[in-house]
Amino acid sequence: MKFLICGLGSIGKRHLENLEKLGVKCEDILIYRTGKGTKNFGDKVLSEHGGKHPVFYSIDDALKEKPTAAIITNPTSLHIPMAITAAQAGCHIFLEKPISHSLEKVDDLKKITERKRLKVFVAYQLRFHPLFKQIQKWLNEERIGKVLCVHMEMAERLTDWHPWEDYRASYASREDLGGGVVLTQSHELDMLYSLFGKSEWIFATGGKLSNLDIEVEDMAKSIMQFPNGVIASLHVDYFKKPPSRFIEITGAKGRIRWDYFKKEAKIIPMEGNEEIINEPAGYERNMMYIEIMSHFLKALSGKAEELVDLEQGKTVLEMALRTKQSILSRKII
Repeated sequence: MKFLICGLGSIGKRHLENLEKLGVKCEDILIYRTGKGTKNFGDKVLSEHGGKHPVFYSIDDALKEKPTAAIITNPTSLHIPMAITAAQAGCHIFLEKPISHSLEKVDDLKKITERKRLKVFVAYQLRFHPLFKQIQKWLNEERIGKVLCVHMEMAERLTDWHPWEDYRASYASREDLGGGVVLTQSHELDMLYSLFGKSEWIFATGGKLSNLDIEVEDMAKSIMQFPNGVIASLHVDYFKKPPSRFIEITGAKGRIRWDYFKKEAKIIPMEGNEEIINEPAGYERNMMYIEIMSHFLKALSGKAEELVDLEQGKTVLEMALRTKQSILSRKII
């Protein structure tokens, strides 16, 4: 199998190196330089890899090599056009999150992939985190009884994400590339969707609050309700330091809390002792990315199903867009 990486920013680099770790030959990992991201970073990646990978500056030339799958890692606003081009050429699609900055042509991609029987896998890798899986297990076992409400936070200073680049040039900072904290930090919305389904309504507030030199919203607070009656609140921002990331789920018989940076999940019953589960010894962040790519390779071989398919990715995008719409309109959406 051949793989075409479309965009060589930090996430493109990560997927390239993880494909190598999973045993894909260097000559079977093709690179298409889109020219839309941080050129110096991509140049450095190619230099580090010593010219081992075929590099293309034309998508048509790259697709003539008949890759099995395209890894879509260009900026958010360019995801769907690139995915459509690759799918029309017969490529399965590994699509970085969020799937886009709007719903435009998402259904076109779906029609093409369904007609050609292509797999689409959306890269919400936190579903593979062992402590997220532990939360799912506790909920399935009804350890805290009926879930009543949830609070979630993801807050991390944007300038610390990629110290090697000017944060102002990053896709996360730019409206034209689909940036902004709501879309960029959509992992939290995906986890809520995975646990509780699609929200029935969302009310949000936020905007550009900090002194960061960016043109997009850097904070959003939202409240949403799910079909089972669960009420969730979510805070995301680009300016908190040190960073904070957690989810706390309150039920009729206790609470579950996962603190990402403390690397622990715990169940706090109303009666009895706390139970704490730590990340496995030696667990590293990249292991999520390796696991999700490994799952994709298995799906291509018919040994697994897509964990997050295009329809699920579209649902999460809809939740993000409703959040942004609520911020602007100051209405429940």
